[in-house]
Amino acid sequence: MESGANDPANLLKNLGFTIPTLTAAPVTLNALEINNIYGTSGTVISLLQYHYTSNIKSNLLKLLGSSDLIGNPTDFVSTMGTGMKSFYYEPKQGFMKGPIEGGIGLIKGTGALLGHTAGGLAGSVSKITNSLNRGFLHLTFDQEYRHKKEIRDVTEKPKGVVDGVGKGIKGFGISLFDGVTGIVTQPFKGAKEEGGAGFAKGIGKGITGLVVKPISGVVDVISKTTEGIEVSVEGVDCEQNNERYRIARAFYKNAMMITEFNFLHAAVYRELRRTLSERNRAFAN
Repeated sequence: MESGANDPANLLKNLGFTIPTLTAAPVTLNALEINNIYGTSGTVISLLQYHYTSNIKSNLLKLLGSSDLIGNPTDFVSTMGTGMKSFYYEPKQGFMKGPIEGGIGLIKGTGALLGHTAGGLAGSVSKITNSLNRGFLHLTFDQEYRHKKEIRDVTEKPKGVVDGVGKGIKGFGISLFDGVTGIVTQPFKGAKEEGGAGFAKGIGKGITGLVVKPISGVVDVISKTTEGIEVSVEGVDCEQNNERYRIARAFYKNAMMITEFNFLHAAVYRELRRTLSERNRAFAN
């Protein structure tokens, strides 16, 4: 049985109510500068509370507009704005040089506007379907399946349209296979963990998964494809890097505390772990 299953937050999650993701929310809290202030500490605290409360209220619409659940209209408007800017400046700069350059600039500006519009629309559809899919994942009541899917979403980002279609089809195949096999595996898994009651729960999970998981897979195809379209048009902000920035710090068991990073200790710790790992594999063989 999952820990904390009776908590209100987990109950809402299992019913499909998930906290929507906020992407690139332009939230700003302006600084407050007060010179030569006279008054009690209560007066200063009241001024600070009023200032930052007003700032937070002014950012609520920005937070709402950055919600992936409604397609992140803030990001869509920003993308459209980039396209409109190119549509205006490319012909303007071209015509300053000559009519031929102006015509080329008009073509470039129109292409940029159409491209950013397509990318913005694809991005909005991708975010909406991804949010819906997150709700479907909770409706499966299968924590292991949900966890693996969330890891794939983070580590396997589409690099283009073809890659997005491929990853979507792959995700659909995994969802379909898991949904069909879950009819058998879920009851046995439940029986192993909780006996007869677990077996009954497993049957429910299996039947629910048979319906919900393929639907989740179909939504995943749409989400990955549109995400691939967005990447093809807009590009990616940064390349994924799975390499460790620095080697893992050493942990000192006897001290029972975390100390400052020490490169020499970390290097020795890494070599000791590598040596022990190789020795264990040698003994296993």
